[in-house]
Amino acid sequence: RMFESRQQLLLSAALAASVALLLDRWLRRRGRGTGKDALARELARLEARAEAVREALAGLDEPPQREVRIWMDGAFDMMHYGHANAFRKGRALGTHLIVGVNDDESILRCKGAPPLMNDEERLPMVQ
Repeated sequence: RMFESRQQLLLSAALAASVALLLDRWLRRRGRGTGKDALARELARLEARAEAVREALAGLDEPPQREVRIWMDGAFDMMHYGHANAFRKGRALGTHLIVGVNDDESILRCKGAPPLMNDEERLPMVQ
């Protein structure tokens, strides 16, 4: 990529416009009028630069080129808004969301109490 951030891109465009104005003023002060040949060359150079800026701007809005898999797991006992929001946020982070549902035994082992709903009831809610 030519530019690391949108800010660098915008600064570059502003700098190119400023250079063109300064060149025009400089040529006028030197008594060369508008210096049409010099300005035409500078304009051609700046148009090429502007095209590079346009291409870079277009590239900033493109989706990622590679697949990004996001993993999350949990008990998901008594599904609620917080679970749905976590799924939504996880999905926004990548191209695929993979969700693991802990089984009854691991929930009992980790939390010290069995889940209110069993594996067969919790799994369809996550799917």
